[in-house]
Amino acid sequence: AQVKKSWRPPPANTVKINCDGAFSKNTRSGGWGYLIRQCDGGVISSGYGKLENIGEAFHAEIIACLQALQRAADLGIQRVILETDASMVVQAAKSAELERSSASGLIWELKDLLASNFALHDVIHTPRSGNMAADGLAALGASLSSGAGPIMDSIPICIRELVADDLAAVYE
Repeated sequence: AQVKKSWRPPPANTVKINCDGAFSKNTRSGGWGYLIRQCDGGVISSGYGKLENIGEAFHAEIIACLQALQRAADLGIQRVILETDASMVVQAAKSAELERSSASGLIWELKDLLASNFALHDVIHTPRSGNMAADGLAALGASLSSGAGPIMDSIPICIRELVADDLAAVYE
């Protein structure tokens, strides 16, 4: 039987950032979303937004990570675990090699943001089942109207339910 992996809290004194990107090939648009949570599962910050004129899903995923990390840096957070269901982002963030893809600038920015703003950081992969709240925020971002600004620190009811489900799974 397949074991459904759910969200797990970070260690004490560390925050976990879950982020996700959404992408539609037909419209070359999408969205990004993230949640920054502390070890008790409480949400410190969240955000989601619309993406337009993007080339591929990978770009949406990296932009979601960048938005989340920039917010964590702005809040003065020092210890982060960045969790994403995009294994390509994890590989790119951990690779010592120079990236030569169309996203190389974004990857450089991601690595620089991690290295220059956080005393401790890790980038880890989680299956989508462990990233449902961020996935939902990215979908909301994608559904925003063209030209809409990002929505910060406002968690819609549907996402609050996913966060509650995450916490319930932790204490099962």
